[in-house]
Amino acid sequence: MTSQHALKSLKDVTSLNFPLYTVGQRTFEVAKQLGFKTIFSAEGCANDLKNLLLKERDSLEGCLLYLRGKHIQEDLKKELEREGFKVQEKMVYAAL
Repeated sequence: MTSQHALKSLKDVTSLNFPLYTVGQRTFEVAKQLGFKTIFSAEGCANDLKNLLLKERDSLEGCLLYLRGKHIQEDLKKELEREGFKVQEKMVYAAL
């Protein structure tokens, strides 16, 4: 999760019982307020999030869901796929 704005797209999800990886502390805090239980923060930028996911690779199962805004600075999906991850990408908000 690279943005707290993308988190809002999950507000109607009935079960928040899945691991959530955030790019930074602000998004981590919003996720916690929304009720997510298992949250990991890269405490940095998209590249830091990629590195965190690489470290956690063995504990991750299936496809990653990447919720993002219309405009992105880095193509995290492409970077993760280059590292062998399966990634489903969904644009969930426009620029705010």
